[in-house]
Order: sequence, then structure tokens, then C-alpha cells
Amino acid sequence: MTHRPNFSSARGFTLLEVLVALLVLGIGLLGLAGLQVQALRFNHDSYVRSQATILAYDMFERMRLNKAQGAAYAGGDPGGACNDPGNALALNDRVCWHGFIAGTLPGGNATITAGANNLYTITINWLDRNSGNNRTQSWAAVIPPT
Repeated sequence: MTHRPNFSSARGFTLLEVLVALLVLGIGLLGLAGLQVQALRFNHDSYVRSQATILAYDMFERMRLNKAQGAAYAGGDPGGACNDPGNALALNDRVCWHGFIAGTLPGGNATITAGANNLYTITINWLDRNSGNNRTQSWAAVIPPT
């Protein structure tokens, strides 16, 4: 005669294991979702910083191509229309560039300062989408005159 174990005291034990496993899995998935949201935030911040860097180097290249009017690039947003035929090249470059900044960066604005020994500094500001705080980044380059 075969002896059969008594399972009457173990009823519902498997169901309890499944519920605990689902709870652990649910907590793990919530943690994974939180990590994904954080990664998206950091990715957007990195994207905006990259755009700011590209725009700064774009202006440095414009200044290098028009060395004769180097000092005319200094200042903030001059306002006006991009590609106005009545504007000098430096002014037109500044107007268009500030338009690109405003259209690319959230709350974006910039200034260009001219220092001693042909050192130019570009400072770009924008609003952080997540915190609403101002972000600032600066670049400097020496652009010798012609």
C-alpha cells in the first residue's frame, strides 16, 4: 500500500506564493518605469545642451568668416527681421542667430561679449523643462582680425 501525503494543511499555499511573486514583480516594474522617466528627463537635458553647443559654434564660424566686422557681433538680441537686405552681414547674422536660439531652445536667449586680445565669449541661457530653472552655458574663442 502506497502512503499518500496529507495536503489538507497546505491548501492555498501555492496561491499565496503567486500573490507574493506578483507583488514583487509589480514593485520591480514600477521601479523600472521610474528609471525610464528619469532617463527621458536626462536625455532631453542632454539634447538641449547639444543644441546650445551647436548654436554657439555656428556663431563662432559666422564670426570667423566675417573677421572684418568682429566687434559688430558683440551684444544681445538686436531684434528685427532675419535676412533683411538693409542690414550689414554681422547684424544680419546676429538677428538670424538669435531667432534660431529662440526657436530651438525653450526660453532661449544669448549674448556675445568681446574681450581683450580678440577673445569672444558666447553665453546662452534657456529654461530647464523639468525644473523651470534657468540654465546657462558659456563658450569662448579667440577670433583674430584679418
